[in-house]
Amino acid sequence: MAGLPYITWRQSASRLTKESVPHPFGVEYEKFQIVFRGLSNAPRKRSKAIQTLKTLLIRKRPKSFALSTLKSEWYFVKSALEAVLKQRVPKGALPFRVFAEYQARTRSRSAVDMLLQVDEAIL
Repeated sequence: MAGLPYITWRQSASRLTKESVPHPFGVEYEKFQIVFRGLSNAPRKRSKAIQTLKTLLIRKRPKSFALSTLKSEWYFVKSALEAVLKQRVPKGALPFRVFAEYQARTRSRSAVDMLLQVDEAIL
């Protein structure tokens, strides 16, 4: 529909299939996928779940912007995981709740949060 009325949808679709998309997903979705992989089989104990996710982030090399962002914002990821694990959350909903809490915490950052983010970043 981008070229209407001059280009039909079929012509537009055939032109777009020839071009490759460097990032098929958004950065936020890539970050969610990383958190989902890290927490899909995580234990229910708080310290072990945090260690499992941290180990996943350390082992992966920062190929994508999403991974490097999660490493630099480890403070927010860890605090979100700690807050969600204090609640009674079904195991299947854990990655979704953690990522929602992470997004809420990164939206409103205080000066103290910024200092703690720098201190706890995974390098």
